[in-house]
Amino acid sequence: MSDNTALRKANSSIDSDCSQAIDFAEPGTVVRLENDYGYALYRISMVMPDKTIVCRSVESPLVDGCDVGRPLTIVHSAAEGSCVIPVKIISIADRAEIIAVMPIGKAHIEERRVFPRIKPGTNVQLRLQFDNSNSRYKSIAIHDLSGGGVGVDIYAKNPVQRGLRAKLEIDFLNRQNRIHAEGEVTHCTLLNASTRQFLLGIKFIEISQADQQKIIEFVAAELKKQEARETMLREKEAKEKKAMESELKTVKTVKTASKAAPKTAINTGKPARSVRK
Repeated sequence: MSDNTALRKANSSIDSDCSQAIDFAEPGTVVRLENDYGYALYRISMVMPDKTIVCRSVESPLVDGCDVGRPLTIVHSAAEGSCVIPVKIISIADRAEIIAVMPIGKAHIEERRVFPRIKPGTNVQLRLQFDNSNSRYKSIAIHDLSGGGVGVDIYAKNPVQRGLRAKLEIDFLNRQNRIHAEGEVTHCTLLNASTRQFLLGIKFIEISQADQQKIIEFVAAELKKQEARETMLREKEAKEKKAMESELKTVKTVKTASKAAPKTAINTGKPARSVRK
């Protein structure tokens, strides 16, 4: 019995509302494993005939809360939202670099993101070419980017049809990397009626593991930079707050000491007046 056949039989007991659960566990697919302590991206390595799914860490493993027998959640991109499947850990290797899990409940659809995303700067450029069109749309700005797709602000005379496919070229200028992928429009939102500016959501449907890995690593690196900047800002604010509190405490101490000091008579140099009885 092939792995795919076994998976289809395994998913026959899973909620039919999540039909993507039948086919999502193809080797090479990136999923999100999460628990109460956090989340991490993993790539499916294989699916065993007994429904066990073996995953390998993509960037940083999920270490906290990972013990054999403990529950996890698999989140995978679906046509509508994300397919969420409760699982339990069967085995762990290489400090959670490799995790084997088994489904323990029904899958269902939720509005959740699988991939973390960032708003890149000018060091990332994108070109689009839609199917059945000779026109290429150079993005005004990349709205956001993740390992699962890209959000793009473009100008267009008419809305872009949902489901339309497009070829994408993504250039990481600082890294001298160019990524090629095919995507599908998941939504088209009008941002400005007068200028005909639209926000497109495009999901990757064909992308090599190597190219997807480049995007995941780029996003992870940018998130670390963002976290470092936020940490520095918090530390700066905390330092300034502490300095201000110390200054206020000093001022308060001086005022208290001034009030408590005995008043002394002022010598004017004039003889004191006698009081007649």
